[in-house]
Amino acid sequence: MLTPEEKRWLVVGICLSKVLTPAIRKVIEQDLSQLYQNLIQPPTNIHSQTSSTYHKCLPPSTLRLNYININDNTIQASHRSYDYSVKDEVSLAKLFVKPFMAGFTAFDESLDSSAALSILCGAPNFVYRGIDIIAIDVRNDVRNEWGHCKFATWSEAYYLHCFQLMENLIKRLKLPTTFEEKVVEDFKEWKNRGNVPNCIL
Repeated sequence: MLTPEEKRWLVVGICLSKVLTPAIRKVIEQDLSQLYQNLIQPPTNIHSQTSSTYHKCLPPSTLRLNYININDNTIQASHRSYDYSVKDEVSLAKLFVKPFMAGFTAFDESLDSSAALSILCGAPNFVYRGIDIIAIDVRNDVRNEWGHCKFATWSEAYYLHCFQLMENLIKRLKLPTTFEEKVVEDFKEWKNRGNVPNCIL
């Protein structure tokens, strides 16, 4: 039998994986495809960068880009030997995550919640729209706290706080109205399940 705290933790994990992250993936795929098309134009030319012409960050984001994540650069002896050409939008997305998160191969289930939230926190189009601010809160307060699995954290107040943050993020992403409504309704359904005693998940 699960304690109330364990149940809340479990429900938040389900929401991260089954509700929030799939919605974020759709946004990231659409936005980064458009961003990539803009960045291959002069003067950025991100697809033809060299070791002497590469961009260290993409304003207004100040995040230092992780070129080690693309083009098998992990096997190079130093960053001077890296291939800095960004060949597609998935490679572009990998620049905004830490190396241990860069194993995804598409904007599909291989892109987990940590990597997806990191992209929202670091890609310039999301920074420009202020989405990074709420994404940082979701990453720190929801995803990271969930990942550390300290059941005592998961009071009813903290649980409701996490759902509010996830809903705020979804609303900031400006999804199509019917899709946004569906995601918010899914959140509401799961939130209620986590707060009803003896409710089967």
